[in-house]
Amino acid sequence: MPRGRKYAPHLVTISETATMSVSKEKEQIERSHSAPPEAEPSDRSLPTTASRRFRSQSANSNKYGRSSLHNAVRKGDKKAIRKLLETEPELLYKADSRGNHPLHYAASPNVPDGATVVYMLLKAGAAVNALNDRHQTPLLISVISNDDDNDRVSRVLLYHHAKPMIKVTDDLMLAQYATSRGLHKIAAAIREYM
Repeated sequence: MPRGRKYAPHLVTISETATMSVSKEKEQIERSHSAPPEAEPSDRSLPTTASRRFRSQSANSNKYGRSSLHNAVRKGDKKAIRKLLETEPELLYKADSRGNHPLHYAASPNVPDGATVVYMLLKAGAAVNALNDRHQTPLLISVISNDDDNDRVSRVLLYHHAKPMIKVTDDLMLAQYATSRGLHKIAAAIREYM
């Protein structure tokens, strides 16, 4: 190791192989090569878990893993959303504990002025076809949770290239499912983009 440089474990691990051995008391990781003697004790161990799919780990997240942007979207607070997108744009890509991004919440009919909130998030760079843990897109959530046949949110998502060909059940595609629930305006919007 060259003089004056501190040991960097992330560079060494490229050539090292790690094997996991599990004991009854705790998980322990053993390396096939040991760290050099000048390494810090904290450099000798590898992390045992990694965050799944970039889950929200911010100090502002609650027990469901929702960030402050998730909460602002749920309330439909456009001022707070705009401020958070300017100051913390990385929150746009954070998923909660169930894999829902802020756009999944915005697509719900419970959000006041949801079409505007969806538009704001999409203009900021939200992934229109993001999947949650149940493999649902924001468009699918918008359709399955809608009861009043308001097609504004669906049209905004479809205009920004949401995939309309989604299989809801073994027998029904998204447009057919919307028709079967009496959501004729939404079904027509989906068929326009097929």
